[in-house]
Amino acid sequence: CIHGTCLPINSYSYSCRCHPGFAGVLCDEEEQLSPCQYIACKHGRCRVSGLGKAYCECNNGYTGQSCDR
Repeated sequence: CIHGTCLPINSYSYSCRCHPGFAGVLCDEEEQLSPCQYIACKHGRCRVSGLGKAYCECNNGYTGQSCDR
């Protein structure tokens, strides 16, 4: 396990518990985090622009950066 903890299953096999930010059987792949992971849209949903930036698309009747007005 490259970036994780090795967990024995039995005498012949193991599995890896990956550290945050890593994935894969051997925890050797960086996780691709969504730009929406850190944005909260109260009355709407997160979208990603063509430039990879996260923004809130508000439901009808709501405005504001977080759709909270």
